Amino acid sequence: MVQRLLFILALACCAIHSGAQITVRGGVGDAETGKPLYPVSVKNTSTSYGTTTGADGRYSITAREGDQLEFSFIGYESRTWTVRIGSDMALHGVTYNTTLKRRSIQLKEFEVSTYKLYQRDSAERASTYQQVMETEKAGVMSPVSYFYTRFSKKYNQIWDFQKRYKAYEKEKFVDLKYTPALVSQLTGFTGDTLAHFMNAYPMDFDFARTASDLEIKAQIRYNFKEFVRSKGWNIQPPPIKPKGQ
Repeated sequence: MVQRLLFILALACCAIHSGAQITVRGGVGDAETGKPLYPVSVKNTSTSYGTTTGADGRYSITAREGDQLEFSFIGYESRTWTVRIGSDMALHGVTYNTTLKRRSIQLKEFEVSTYKLYQRDSAERASTYQQVMETEKAGVMSPVSYFYTRFSKKYNQIWDFQKRYKAYEKEKFVDLKYTPALVSQLTGFTGDTLAHFMNAYPMDFDFARTASDLEIKAQIRYNFKEFVRSKGWNIQPPPIKPKGQ
């Protein structure tokens, strides 16, 4: 009997190491607070299969030895982990707990990537979080569902994520139009003064979406005059160089 059991275990181990799928499960939390993150995208980049963490930060996904799991969440740095399966994990699966660090947002003097690149990244994010973003609140015609979707912890987290997601997309679009490089070119500001100016005069999303490039530049020039007047400075903005110079 003992020999038969050992034989079965040996076969299970061989099956796993020969490419059989196994369940990988665990939790994802904030690196600073340790609080569970939801809904983190957990994608097996080797098979393109993906899932998301639940409200408790837990996930479960199938994988093979050597597969790459990518953990990503809006506002956080992504993390990749290679699945490693030991013989003692043959019957119970693999447990992998991890944390994600918040992505620091700093003003840097650089040219933002092309609009096509923004569209591609935005489309990828929309695909990743499609299921969560399509979750809707129940209407008043269904009282039970109405109160459940508005007061349950799970759905409140979904509504909070949807708000943060929409705000993040707007922020990324504004960053595409209102760049430190453009502002520096039109004002001559650099370093802390540039950061102070852009924080004092943030660009509205609706304006960035509808204004032409010329209107955006005119708005920056106007804000420059207001800014230097408030500081009591007697300076002029640098001349705008023609394209090609």
